[in-house]
Amino acid sequence: MTITLIDEARYDAEMDATVLPALQACMTEGWMEPATVDWEGKVLPKLERPGRLHYYRYDARTFDALREEGASGVFRGAIVISHGFTEFGRKYSEMVWYFLLAGYSVCVFEHRGHGHSAHDMSNPSLVWIDDWRRYVADFATFAQTVGREAADGGPMYLYCHSMGGGIGAAVLERYPSLFDKAVLSAPMIAPVVGMPTWIARIVVGVICGLGFGKSRVFGHT
Repeated sequence: MTITLIDEARYDAEMDATVLPALQACMTEGWMEPATVDWEGKVLPKLERPGRLHYYRYDARTFDALREEGASGVFRGAIVISHGFTEFGRKYSEMVWYFLLAGYSVCVFEHRGHGHSAHDMSNPSLVWIDDWRRYVADFATFAQTVGREAADGGPMYLYCHSMGGGIGAAVLERYPSLFDKAVLSAPMIAPVVGMPTWIARIVVGVICGLGFGKSRVFGHT
């Protein structure tokens, strides 16, 4: 099917008058406890600030009942979104709108340290994670529970971007039967650091060993 994109010349007006009210009408917010083990059953490190993880869920059938122009009216399953570094759930409102028009329920998970989810730093502008496995285990847990429920027996797809693409790729490797299909937008598979990654890994290890693991990269603000 063809989805009509929002007119850029009237973007703000259409978002405020049509898109955001419709999203609000079919959205529920929820919270999830963080995962405690990884895909191999290995216990993840104990968290100093456990907290809970936040998500948005948009129901396609509720959306179709609004009878928005262009909606397919045919339920096609669910799409689970994994956002990028320093992003948050509401940033994907426009994409959620398009997916709903196409007949998909949408679940947007806010990774640890992002959005309303628990943060491990007192400074909310900093993102830090103790163990990369935690991102993978948390997101897989979300997809296995909230995502599967939203799919309601239909297919479940993955849409992810940047850091979320790196997390998504890791989830696809470790949980190969979880998603039916996936779209990876500019996935953060290997960083461009101006040097061979094996050297960068050593340098970063030394920096973290000196106690700067929670500091910004030199030269960044």
